Amino acid sequence: MTMDDISSSDSCLQERRKKSVIPWTSNDDEKLLNAIKKYGKENWKSVADCIPNKTRKQCRERYYNCLSDGIAKKPWSKEEDQMLMDLQKILGNKWTEMSKSFQGRTPNSLKNRFFSHLHPEYRKKLRENKVNRTPDDKSEKNETKPPKGPSQKSAFVRVKSSKYEIM
Repeated sequence: MTMDDISSSDSCLQERRKKSVIPWTSNDDEKLLNAIKKYGKENWKSVADCIPNKTRKQCRERYYNCLSDGIAKKPWSKEEDQMLMDLQKILGNKWTEMSKSFQGRTPNSLKNRFFSHLHPEYRKKLRENKVNRTPDDKSEKNETKPPKGPSQKSAFVRVKSSKYEIM
């Protein structure tokens, strides 16, 4: 191990120790924006040095997820919520891919909106059976079991996918 490796390792340890769960204040945000003006969006180490108790990663994520120009700070519309639910059904949890369809919404804001507001509603509607099944779904469960035999030792059951439509 060389001296460079040791100093690099010490730097990583200091970075971890410095990281804590201290909420961002408006003063921190102002310091962050001023440091970015001074050092740019590529030099996060110098930017983080200007803000006590914040790491490079925390500074970068705070800027790109909350403070960057073009981020929508307006309330979510019903149309956006519906589009998010529809895209999540199609794409799964590919938030970056979904964000291309939204003006001013970051992948992180989509994920947070889905799991904090929409996902619980979706689960509640499923529990209350307020979900319409598509006409091609004939039964409550469309299951077929794999053939039993020595060559088929899978513990999984094959399930035909069902399509749901929320009212």
